[in-house]
Amino acid sequence: MTAFDEAWEIAKEEEEDTRSNQEKFDDWSEENNARASMRDLSHLPQIIGPIRYYETRRGVAYEAPTEHGLIYNDGHGGATFFDHTTEEGKAFRDVHERDWEDLIIQHESKAHAQAYGGE
Repeated sequence: MTAFDEAWEIAKEEEEDTRSNQEKFDDWSEENNARASMRDLSHLPQIIGPIRYYETRRGVAYEAPTEHGLIYNDGHGGATFFDHTTEEGKAFRDVHERDWEDLIIQHESKAHAQAYGGE
């Protein structure tokens, strides 16, 4: 099979995807949540209170309190950060934003399960 034939096959597969953008997002979100739920993030400071969500001019921002600082995203399309409030919290300054976001997903999943009779 030539490179053109391979590219043509890929293009045909993409054309055949008739899902709406919402359906594509839902599938992506489900896969993302499944991946996050399987990760061991016990080495990170655990979330100790409710996550506060609020709307901004460009999106949704959030703040999640932990035992050593605050996980936050300003809702303007940028990264998720950790602002330490203890000396121990300094050790977490270089944790990747994906880890913080996965920690939030895990926390929200547990809260949802507890509220609706799961785990």
